[in-house]
Amino acid sequence: MSKSLSTGQLSERWERSPRWIAEQAKAGAIPGAWKLGHLWRFLEADIEAHELAQAVGSNIFELSDQAQRRRTA
Repeated sequence: MSKSLSTGQLSERWERSPRWIAEQAKAGAIPGAWKLGHLWRFLEADIEAHELAQAVGSNIFELSDQAQRRRTA
């Protein structure tokens, strides 16, 4: 089973406030995020993949804005 991170652990890792982390998780901007009761948890493997994609500059698996609009239309 994959290791999970707490909001506090992710906030230290990304040097952001726990509130910012929770807001981004609620908005669906952090992959591998789920709620356990009232606490957010994050799959470490998904966080590492997200960080790698950000370091490369773009996520090759992410749809472009136009493709997302076509898909939802």
